[in-house]
Amino acid sequence: MVITKDDKKLYEFLDIAYMLFGKSAGRKVLFGDGENLLFYCEGYAGRFYQDDFSFDEACYSLGKTPEANYVIEPKRELETLEIASSEKIDELLCRYSTRLEIASRVENYKIAKIVADTNFWLKDDDLKILAKYRFFTVKVPLLEDNMLIVSEENNAYSSNIIFNFDCTYTKPVTQLSFDTVENDDDEEQKELNPIEEEAQLDKLMHDTLDELGDDYDPMA
Repeated sequence: MVITKDDKKLYEFLDIAYMLFGKSAGRKVLFGDGENLLFYCEGYAGRFYQDDFSFDEACYSLGKTPEANYVIEPKRELETLEIASSEKIDELLCRYSTRLEIASRVENYKIAKIVADTNFWLKDDDLKILAKYRFFTVKVPLLEDNMLIVSEENNAYSSNIIFNFDCTYTKPVTQLSFDTVENDDDEEQKELNPIEEEAQLDKLMHDTLDELGDDYDPMA
């Protein structure tokens, strides 16, 4: 799928993802959930929706042509980390507190205003993200006290960027596991053999004495 500047909102979203992927040394993934297009990388995540587009449940490649168009193609199935990240992003974007609205292209001291209102410190490089939007809303997730959401949306589309997103995933413990010691049948048999031999000798002696009768004197 080729995304040109005519696809303005999706292009802006991919522009942010592409910029962040270029700065990220860790894991970075662009993926779909059947409706939305999402990404995560070191410290950031995003989710995009627009009526005109649908996205497969798959991980996408992200490339840029010499003409500055973006190319995205589904490449592989979702893994546990993508599914868990999608669920976490959904939770963060469902429960939040709206703090302030900013006209990005004309307002000065954007970061200062955000810090003063939310007590969340943005990086200097984050100005490049904020500059992608003409207007945006600043939100604070209710589930986390150390994250920030910047959103631009209307009835037809929504674009959300989450700052300070942690994409690590710890599988919940569902059952206890025990260390098992494998028995060595041969060693166990070796331990039992002397006992069995002693029992067999004892039985043989008693049987022999019974056959010889009461008059038999072993000391004679």
